[in-house]
Amino acid sequence: VLDVGPVEPAIVGGNGGSHGVLNINGGTMNVRGWALFVGNNTDAHGEVNMSAGTLNLDNGNAGDQTDLLLGRFGRGTFKQSGGVVNQNGWFVVGVDPTGIGNYEMSGGNLNVGNQGFIVGRKSSTVEASGLFKMSGSALVTVSAGDIIVGGEGEGTPGKGTMRIENGTLRAVEVPATSA
Repeated sequence: VLDVGPVEPAIVGGNGGSHGVLNINGGTMNVRGWALFVGNNTDAHGEVNMSAGTLNLDNGNAGDQTDLLLGRFGRGTFKQSGGVVNQNGWFVVGVDPTGIGNYEMSGGNLNVGNQGFIVGRKSSTVEASGLFKMSGSALVTVSAGDIIVGGEGEGTPGKGTMRIENGTLRAVEVPATSA
């Protein structure tokens, strides 16, 4: 088990000109900070390759969230062929000016909850772009928030593409509860 956090974000490919790679081939990684950034700066490239194991993006505080942001100003790539990703904040592929995000999923499970699932988020001045591709035995469950392809945010529309070649996408409405 690898625990990252609880305050600062985890970053793969953080500085301009950098190329960071995270390979998850088994075990458990818990990101408890406020986000996992992959490709976090202009001219930065971050890459996550996951074939097995579990990646939990959850800070453990009720009402808080841990976001997964691919291509935040830079280029972010996530290739999932197996394993389980549990994520409880914003799931965004392609975010902020000049961001390019790419999530390719050929197997495993992706569970998104709490906020929403966005591919190609709007930005204030320059568009971001995102691609989410499902194939093989991939299973995606979005249990809260909207599924948005190309949009959300302020200003210039984002460019989003969602390509489902095989696999299953489930959108589950979570009813509001009161105390």
